[in-house]
Amino acid sequence: MSTLASIVLLTAACGALSALVAGGFMLLPARSRNALLPHLVSFATGALLGAALLALLPHALDSGAGAHGIGIALVAGIIAFFVLEKMVLWRHCHVDQCEAHGPEQHHRDRASATLILWGDAFHNLLDGVLIAAAFLTDPHLGVVTTAAVLAAEATAP
Repeated sequence: MSTLASIVLLTAACGALSALVAGGFMLLPARSRNALLPHLVSFATGALLGAALLALLPHALDSGAGAHGIGIALVAGIIAFFVLEKMVLWRHCHVDQCEAHGPEQHHRDRASATLILWGDAFHNLLDGVLIAAAFLTDPHLGVVTTAAVLAAEATAP
């Protein structure tokens, strides 16, 4: 099987299987979902970090890109996403009387839905690029990366 066919096949299978698993998860009772969710998020985080640090990072170091540049990029990415998460959670509230729950809530809900759809589309595009890059580096690495992405997608809330 060609590399392109492997990339397309496994990426499509990953998307379909993760949607199936997530749909099945939603069929569980709310109490079971709430009990399982922290464990699944931890598993997804570990799968992605394991794939990145144990499989992708050694290949990046072998490519001759330079350990310092790779380390700086890794730390910059971690810091950037930490700051992004803090900025998103900064406007979060748990009370009914705040500006997020005001009369314009319907417009905010529509804007949030649009942002979520665009963000998820961008996220899935990056997943596809990651899988393709891993396959082009080494087919075994592509399979491992696909499994890590599948684990993260299937267990994400």
